Amino acid sequence: GEGDLVGLVDEVRSNLGSRPVTVCDAPEAVRAKVDVWGRHDRGADELMRRVKLSFDSAGVFKPGFFVGGV
Repeated sequence: GEGDLVGLVDEVRSNLGSRPVTVCDAPEAVRAKVDVWGRHDRGADELMRRVKLSFDSAGVFKPGFFVGGV
C-alpha cells in the first residue's frame, strides 16, 4: 500500500546517504506524505524562487510544483 511506498522512499534515501533521490512518479497519496524532491540546498531554493519570479511574476505557472515549493 501507500505506507509501504513511503517507507521504501525513506529506506532508499537512508541507504544512499547524501545522494539526491527524487520521486518522479507516485500516487497522490504518497506524494502528499513525502518531499518528492528530497534534500536540497535552501540557498538554491531561494535563487530558483527569484528566477521563477522574474519569468512568472503572477505565479500562474505550476505554483508550488518545483523543488522547495517554487
